[in-house]
Amino acid sequence: MTRRRMFGCGAAVAAMVFVASMLFAKPGVVVTNDGQRLEGEITEKGDEVTVNIRGINTVLSRGNIASITYSEPFEKEFQDRLAKLDPKDVKGRIELARWAFDQKHYPAAREALESALTIDPNNREAADLDRLIRSQMRLEQTKQAAPAPPTTKPMTPEKPAPTNAMGQKLLTPADINLIRQWELRPTDTRTSVRLENNVDKRYIQYANLQFSEFNAKTPVDRAIDILDKGDPSMRKDVKIVTDPASLIEYKSMIQPMMLNGCATSNCHGGGKGAGFILYSPADNDQALYTNLFMLFRYKMKTSDPNSGVFGSAQRKMVDRGQGARSILVQYGLPVDVAEMDHPNVAGYDGVFRTAQDVRMKQLVDWIDHSLKQPEPDYSDIKFDPPKAPSSQPAAK
Repeated sequence: MTRRRMFGCGAAVAAMVFVASMLFAKPGVVVTNDGQRLEGEITEKGDEVTVNIRGINTVLSRGNIASITYSEPFEKEFQDRLAKLDPKDVKGRIELARWAFDQKHYPAAREALESALTIDPNNREAADLDRLIRSQMRLEQTKQAAPAPPTTKPMTPEKPAPTNAMGQKLLTPADINLIRQWELRPTDTRTSVRLENNVDKRYIQYANLQFSEFNAKTPVDRAIDILDKGDPSMRKDVKIVTDPASLIEYKSMIQPMMLNGCATSNCHGGGKGAGFILYSPADNDQALYTNLFMLFRYKMKTSDPNSGVFGSAQRKMVDRGQGARSILVQYGLPVDVAEMDHPNVAGYDGVFRTAQDVRMKQLVDWIDHSLKQPEPDYSDIKFDPPKAPSSQPAAK
């Protein structure tokens, strides 16, 4: 055989080996323990993981890998593999569990093992692997809970609070997200949510759930589960991208009614608002939500004859479940109809004509039925409403 022919055969063999190896490779991203990110064709074999980046192989030890993420979602591949197994295939389920365990998808691994143990409750191999996985999950949860070592960071100036064109303080985007979180209800199926930084996988592991159980829920129900039952640190990674229905109703109906009737420069839109100020115009989310938050927060002492000896003489601007008693509703009625009269202001005699006014009924319905009950705790939002000179009792 001539040298040229030998060289040609050698090249062909090398090409075949390369092609064969690529058949078993899948596109994805490997992140090492030191934060290095390698994206390419990934091949897993035993304790080694090979990443082929534009024809160059990088071989890594599995112990040095923090995570492996394939372009095809792990959950889909896992469920596809599980569905292909024979209903009585215990060994196949154990192998699938090992594969998920190697990629650090522990809840999925336990799901495969639970399926195997349902078929063969006495299978020692499945039981031992399940104990190993649960031990590893506890170990990693302990690592996550451990306080990070103190680090010295360069001093960065604190971001100033956002303001409107008049220099008045506004809520931050994080504050707005908190309000959307608190007002989100299971019926808000059209609300868009985004789960960031793998918070869904962290929650599944935290709550010891199965992937199939959690993923069967709607996106809104997943978000509510994490907000209600997850670790408080997870809240920041649950983004409510669009408004829940009650807040859409506020934007489209309640605030326009309120601004047109109450937020003039001679009243709550200026310096004569008796201690309660509204921002007008409110033509963006930050101004809209700032007005809404001030409505939720405002309370006032009253001389309420119906409070009794043990009753409270303090009323809320928005009193969920008792909408008709809310200050916002009572002050919108004419003085000869309201049980709680608006302070005397020249030219003002209510927003509604009677207690049967359609707009009043819409407002009461929003307070009593659209808003979430009981009233959420908004103490995490640090915001001091603007002050105005007032001859009335100050807000509490």
